[in-house]
Amino acid sequence: MNIHSNWGLIYEGVSDLYISVERYKLLSVLFYDMKFDFIPYIIRTMDTDYIDLKIIKALADNARTSMAELARVLKLSPPTVAERVKRLEEAGIITGYSVAIDYEALGFPVAAWIRIRAVPGELKRVSDIIKSRPEIVYCDRITGEDCFIARAYVRKQADLEALLDELIPYAMTNTSIIQSSPVSPRLRGLSKQP
Repeated sequence: MNIHSNWGLIYEGVSDLYISVERYKLLSVLFYDMKFDFIPYIIRTMDTDYIDLKIIKALADNARTSMAELARVLKLSPPTVAERVKRLEEAGIITGYSVAIDYEALGFPVAAWIRIRAVPGELKRVSDIIKSRPEIVYCDRITGEDCFIARAYVRKQADLEALLDELIPYAMTNTSIIQSSPVSPRLRGLSKQP
């Protein structure tokens, strides 16, 4: 069953719905009693379409893709693609462009996830230590028993131990060495079930 409207396309059983918050609220009221087995994605408050999502996917796969190449793939003119990219940037959907790094090839073969629980009153100090250590390349503040989860890359186990030794006076840590990464960083599926 397809429902076409000026609010977007809804496909039963498929989560290809990209709508603004206001339209989502309206659709929630209109289709409250209908049985949809998906949760629609809301991308900020900007209406995006299939072409925008293809642009996002292409740039996520290769941030160095030229506007001309994107235009060829999408069968659009380069100025049209450039305008769409600019609009996605201005809306805060595309926030930057990056490069993927192989830390092992750079001489940092030991990768670890570190769960960090600051002792009472030391949260700021622990946060400052985490920010100051170049071994830590990624860190999130999280809910639950721990305060932070950080990813670190080091040359050898002794370097990881030195990092942990700096944290231990102010936090409890739990470290897991990464054996492999079956899912490397990727764009969260925009058209698959959540």
